[in-house]
This record gives sequence, C-alpha cells and structure tokens, in this order.
Amino acid sequence: MRGWPQCCPKNVWLYIAKIPNLSELGTRFILQGGTQNNLAAVKAQVDFMRTRFKGSGRVPEIIVHRHAGEAGAIGAALEAVHLWRQGRETTFIGLDAVRNIEYRTTVGEETRCHFCKNHCVRTFIDIFAGEVEGEAQAASPSKLPLRPGERRLIIATCEKGTVEDLDSMRFIQAGLDAARDANPNLVEVAGREVWRMHARRKVADPIPSLGWTRSRRRRRSLMQNRREVRIGIPRVMAMYWFAPLFTGYFESLGLAPGNIVFSDFTTDEMFQAGAKRGSIDPCFPSKLALAHIHNLVFVKHLRNRLDCIFFPMLDVLRTRLVNVRASNACPTTALTPEVVKAAFTAEKDVFAENGILYLHPLLDLSTPHLLARQLHAALNPLLGLSKEENLRAVYEGLETLSRFEADIYRRGREFWIAWSGRAAWGLFCSDAPTIMTRE
Repeated sequence: MRGWPQCCPKNVWLYIAKIPNLSELGTRFILQGGTQNNLAAVKAQVDFMRTRFKGSGRVPEIIVHRHAGEAGAIGAALEAVHLWRQGRETTFIGLDAVRNIEYRTTVGEETRCHFCKNHCVRTFIDIFAGEVEGEAQAASPSKLPLRPGERRLIIATCEKGTVEDLDSMRFIQAGLDAARDANPNLVEVAGREVWRMHARRKVADPIPSLGWTRSRRRRRSLMQNRREVRIGIPRVMAMYWFAPLFTGYFESLGLAPGNIVFSDFTTDEMFQAGAKRGSIDPCFPSKLALAHIHNLVFVKHLRNRLDCIFFPMLDVLRTRLVNVRASNACPTTALTPEVVKAAFTAEKDVFAENGILYLHPLLDLSTPHLLARQLHAALNPLLGLSKEENLRAVYEGLETLSRFEADIYRRGREFWIAWSGRAAWGLFCSDAPTIMTRE
C-alpha cells in the first residue's frame, strides 16, 4: 500500500485523463472525492502537479474541496433537483427499505451480453429490499430469473448491456441513435470525408512536343502516361488528416482520381493477415501500417496493378497554432515507412517482385517550397515533373487540404452555436440554482 499514493496521480492524469501537460488546463485546480481525505494521496497529487509546471514560470494553485468526500453527493443532489423540476419522479425506495437491503452478485456465462459481437460479460447485482406495496413482479426473459421482491442492477460496458430483453435494448439503441443524429461525431465525419476530397483544377504543364534530347523524350513519355499511373496510399496514421493534400497534388498533375488507391479500412482480418511480417515497437498505429501495405500489395495490386506505393515520412506537420517552436510528428510514426520498407525487403524485396515502386520521402508539410523540393526529388522519375508545375501542384494540394479543414471547422462551429443556444435556453427556462465554488 505504500506505493499507492504515488501511483494515484499518474493513473488519474496520465492513464485515465491522458493529459501529461497539466499546465495547458490552467493554474487553478480543485481536488475532490473521498480519496482527498487521505493526506498522503493529497500530497502525492500536489507534488505530481507541481512537477508538471516546472520550467513554465507558473505555479499551480491547488485547493482541496472543503467537503471532498461529499462533493459528488452534493452534485448528485443538485442534479436530482434539476430533474425533479423537469417533471421526473423519484424511484428511491425509502430509508427504511434501504436499511434492510440484501443483495447477491453474479458474474459468468449466464450474464454474458449478446447484443453485439463483443459478447461482454456483465455483472448482475440482484437487490432485495423487501416487498414493495403495490409492486408486481415483472416477467423476466433472463437466464437468471429474479427472486420475489428483487430488483436487478446490471453493470455493463455500454448502455445496451444494461438490459436483458431485445425490446428494451432497441429502445435504448433508438435513444443512442437520436443522440448521435442530434450531436454529430465530427471525428467520424472527418474520417469519412477525408478520403473524398478532390482537386478543383489541373496545373500540369502542356505536354512538350517531341524533342531530340533523351531527357525531353523521357519527360514527354512520362507526362503522357500520367493519367494511367496508379498510386497506392496506406489508410493509416496522419493520412486521416493529410490525405487531401496528396490527392489534390496528384490529381492536379493529371492523375485520374480512380487511380489514387487507398488501402481498405482496418479490420481484424486485415491485421491478422498482414501484421506478422517484421516487428515494430508497441505502437499499434505503426503495427497497422504493415497490414495496410500488405493489403495494397496482395489485395489491391492483384486486383488492378499498382505502379507505386506512396507512404511518406511526415516529419514537420502543418498546424494552425502560432508562436510555437515546432510541430514535429511523433518520431515512431514519422519513421514507420522506413521500418515498413525494411520488413518487406529483409529476406526478399516484395516490392520489386511485384513490380511496385516504393516511395517514402521525408516531408516537411509546414513549408510549401521545401515540400515542393522534397516531392519533386521523389516523384520526378515517375511523373516527369518540372519544378514550376510541381510547386503549383503543392499549392493545389494545400488548397484541397484547406477546404477539407474549413468544412470540418465550419460543421464544428455550427454544432457549437446550435448546442450552446439550446443549453442557454435550457438554463433560462429551468430556474436552476447557480452553483458557486468556494474560495
């Protein structure tokens, strides 16, 4: 037990909240919950939080709630008042019945949920508080029937698992669907729309007339073939945000949109089929890259030939933040394309065997002219690029990315305005008490 207080703040901030940089939250913190009655836990929290502000020039103000153990109950009481004012009725059985409560707990195959493919095991807590006057025992479809006078509390990993009969689950699912429709998941929207962005214009040079020099003839041949070039791109990691940059870039140079081929969406079957080659450290997104390259080579390429797999190493990312030192990507994910190449060429060159060119240039997305030089060096042998058209294509790709970003931000603002309007109207109509924190 000696090490527990020191582990508590790490569990709270690093593993549960996933906020290693506490200073980004501000400088004033209030500790609540019964744990704060343990002075060792409070000291561990305070020491941990202060270490996260070292070097920032700021000192956190940390307050222990005067009624730390009761703060959650106070919040629950205020929420009960709020619901009562909305017309909700209590289901509380009364203090006399509470004193006589008995319960039994069941966890096992008979409590397993079958409403989705996860088949989670649930915990059934059957509570007996004596017969309640006027209450009839409801028929139960459960494999574990209730005894007379019992009520069941189900602890599950999702809302659907908190019931046992199909009709109740469908009622809950309808509520979840309504909530999802009223509150769109913008991450899902972005993950769907990011692959549908296209360039608005072509910026390629006119195909030159036949010349006498070898280089001129080669460039003419490459430019004539651009529309037939098929490029595979893995649907992994930063591509979930920066794919429009590359689709805009390639399409503006004359590649057919249908010839820019993304790997399939991740599935368990894909991972099992393609992640066994080579080894990558415990970064799951990086491990997935192996499966997606395998999918491009052994699924997409076999269906319709690919000329190239383009999997760039994204070093410096584009950011909307200002006055920041850098916006570098995680080193593990940035260098994953190099590790993937090693995995597919260690014993034999899988790409060469299948006639696929594997390109993984190191790119800086924050500086257009540097990005243009990097892309030109990598793609000129495949597409026959002039420096001028390549730079124009980079700006067209950035414009395509900006349209995607602007659309997502616009949807976010519209939802926020609609939500904040509903919330403000609800507060105006609820006559709810104002909650103030203590000094």
